Amino acid sequence: MKLRHILCLLLAAGALSVVSCKNDKGQTTMLQAPELSIEGQTSTSFAVVWNAVEGADQYSYEFNGQTDKTTETRLEFKDLVTDTVYVVKVKAGSSVTGSESEWAERTVTLSSSMINTDGSFEVSTTSNGTDLTVNIVPKDKEMPYFVDVLPESYYVEDFGSDKDSAFNGILLTAYNTYADDAFDEINLTGDRSRLYDLSRYGEAKYYVLVAGIDESLNTTTSVNVLEVTLDLNISSNTFTVTGDEILETSITVTVVPSNSDSYYFFLTDASDIEGMTQAELRSQAYSKADPEDLSTSTETVQWTGLTPGTDYVVLVYGFDGEAVTTDVSVFEFSTLEAIIDANMTFKFNVQYTGSNSVYFTIEPSNKSAYYFYHIITMAEYEKYKDDLSQYCLAVCEEWDQTPYSYFRRFSSVGDIEDEYALEWNQEFVLFAVPIEFDMDNNVTFYEASIYDGEIRTGDPDEPEDPDTPDTEESMTFSDMTMLYIKGSTVISVTVEPEAQFAGRTYVYDIITEADWNTYKSDISAYFKQKYEASGSTVSYAEYITGMMLMNYQYINTNISLNPGKYYLLTVGVKVSGEEAVFQTPQVFGEDGAGSAPYVIDGPVLDDPEEGQPVTD
Repeated sequence: MKLRHILCLLLAAGALSVVSCKNDKGQTTMLQAPELSIEGQTSTSFAVVWNAVEGADQYSYEFNGQTDKTTETRLEFKDLVTDTVYVVKVKAGSSVTGSESEWAERTVTLSSSMINTDGSFEVSTTSNGTDLTVNIVPKDKEMPYFVDVLPESYYVEDFGSDKDSAFNGILLTAYNTYADDAFDEINLTGDRSRLYDLSRYGEAKYYVLVAGIDESLNTTTSVNVLEVTLDLNISSNTFTVTGDEILETSITVTVVPSNSDSYYFFLTDASDIEGMTQAELRSQAYSKADPEDLSTSTETVQWTGLTPGTDYVVLVYGFDGEAVTTDVSVFEFSTLEAIIDANMTFKFNVQYTGSNSVYFTIEPSNKSAYYFYHIITMAEYEKYKDDLSQYCLAVCEEWDQTPYSYFRRFSSVGDIEDEYALEWNQEFVLFAVPIEFDMDNNVTFYEASIYDGEIRTGDPDEPEDPDTPDTEESMTFSDMTMLYIKGSTVISVTVEPEAQFAGRTYVYDIITEADWNTYKSDISAYFKQKYEASGSTVSYAEYITGMMLMNYQYINTNISLNPGKYYLLTVGVKVSGEEAVFQTPQVFGEDGAGSAPYVIDGPVLDDPEEGQPVTD
């Protein structure tokens, strides 16, 4: 295969731009889109330039309602209208093959609003979506200066559209950030181009401010200001939010959008946004939005694990995957205040102990009352057993918090299920105690309930011998999956034990077809030969222990392999002394759920996105 054909195949398979070439069927592929830059911008003119595109001999362009073609890589537009937004589009073409590229586009704002009383600077801008490039040409190339961009809400609401107040506010922020190093951190000299990502603001209008500064952060020139308007995707979406069920520790809400534009929402403490302006809310919303989890229709969501008697807000806003597209709507809710029940009792259920963790549930007799629970070592219990409230107070002291603030945050209401990772080779005590808060921010602890069973972790150096795997039911797994990126040798591996085997230990491995056929009747021999081939200096027992996964552990990882056919092997194991006892292994891929010419025999996606793990 010729290099030209290889390049076509590689580019056609991925997300990269492609050059003009033909595939094996003689079909024409697209050219690479030109990368546009703006030069020589004034209040009434500018030029757009680009590098020649491989395979192209002409370029089509659209500007101001007109279309034309050129063989050059530079276009100049003069005698334009100031205070106007212009859009120029260019695409590459080949008169030989008839192929074309996608359109490349740049937005240019020509503005006369720059106040330049002393001729110190020439300032121009170009924009691409929410990216704004500011070009500064100072008259004095050695003069220090500073430039920044403010959204309209900051410039108008915070500084009353006063350019001098706004610039001084920017300098004060710089000083508060860098202190005596501020000048060294922010000063610029000479011609500069600065790129600003304005997506977090979600506004259309911005103000570019630039002025000379000295080492004491005083201005040495007039403050120049340039008004810029971006061509953004603004949505008309509005939202209705209702609280369907509000309890002490949970909130269920329904969000109804007015149209099908994409949006995002999340819950947070009301105190987290207290006093925020809309611009600050937009910035907060931008940082929280997940482009992979947007909604376009009505959504009902429940949030649990909340603090009783606490004010929360749901922030809802349009988001197109790159920028906020609406104002941020704020909907306030408060969880119910829990009650006090000094006589509350508790039912404990410890589902498993061993290794170094414990999984448990607690069911209080009153589902609406406050209580606190914890697991402590037997040594701590012996020290505080006559008054467990003293242990609780010691925890507050350790975390440097008042009892009221700590227990308001970490108290519980209703049934809970939890899992603690614990120290090895220790005995522990699980307790729960009713608590009360008063108006003076005091905390009262009532009689504690103690779990009466044993909670003990294992000793990693001396594993327990009872109930070895050969006398137990063999572990099985609710999820065993190998997926691969088509045309590559990277696989995504997922393993999850069945719930009833929580707390058991197991190993997993990627085994070749040849090794599986050789060792499937004696899997211990496979791991023994693998240990010997590794050249490891630790003992065989230590080697297997290092591979063991414990306590209902879910695995999801990517692995790179050489081309070949592989199986995913999982098997319960217990190390006893210097030996490892393996259960009946379980494999994925033996029966063949699909074809895999390069990596595995398992399900694949026909056209995965390049560089991304394949999922069902």
